[in-house]
Amino acid sequence: MGVASPILSPVVKPAASPGASPAASPAAAAASPSPRPLNTPAPAPKPLAAGIEGLGRPATSQDIVAFAIRGDGQGLPPGSGSAAEGTPIYAGKCASCHGDAGQGTPNGPQLVAPVPWQVGGPITMGNFAPYAAPIFGYIWGSMPYDNPQTLSPNEAYALTAWILWQHKIIGENDRMDATSLPQVKMPNHDNFRQGDPRPDVP
Repeated sequence: MGVASPILSPVVKPAASPGASPAASPAAAAASPSPRPLNTPAPAPKPLAAGIEGLGRPATSQDIVAFAIRGDGQGLPPGSGSAAEGTPIYAGKCASCHGDAGQGTPNGPQLVAPVPWQVGGPITMGNFAPYAAPIFGYIWGSMPYDNPQTLSPNEAYALTAWILWQHKIIGENDRMDATSLPQVKMPNHDNFRQGDPRPDVP
């Protein structure tokens, strides 16, 4: 009889436990990169003049010309213009925002309204302002909205005359200049009174 050889059973390796993870590779084990330091803020700007916090610059006389023309005409420059001359200027430089007759659009306010001004009605420079000369100052210093201070004095006088003419305050060919413009009597002038009418204000 032959000798039976022992039956060899296959070697079974123990299963890895669910929580076990493979050994990390050297690359994976490397530390994450350190955050980069933030740039050092630049020094605060040095003011060009005291009191402006280093922002902007002091206003020049040209910057504030829109507010420098007084009701009596002081500050008006040489030049002149009429409403007839202002009509094509208005059409080319103003109508796209304010409408072809000054009625206003979504891009710009109404410029022409009934005279005299009524409480609750539209307010324009022509029917509400007490003096004519500051109208010139606003136009010359602030318009056109997208390109201010590009109008010549003659153009600004002509556009001022156009607004006054549209409100039937002057004639189409009346010339406005540093002498005649302050003499225009505005329709709402007398509704502005000196002093403060409130009884509780000294």
